Amino acid sequence: MARHASTLKVIPRHLDEALQLTIALQPSSPGQEIAQREMIAKLESAWEARRQRVLISRFAISGVKIASGLN
Repeated sequence: MARHASTLKVIPRHLDEALQLTIALQPSSPGQEIAQREMIAKLESAWEARRQRVLISRFAISGVKIASGLN
């Protein structure tokens, strides 16, 4: 169970790397600042979508276990 909890709290390496790279960028114009903020928002959105997929799959697996009596 602890392993499952950590998968929801620990950001995947590829998303973390992309986020760190995006944060490290030094925009030189207002347009680049907007683009950087949008990139950060999209990466955070991707992380949240992943968390939601993990949660949904857990519930689906739990439902199958309950239905089959494998509790």
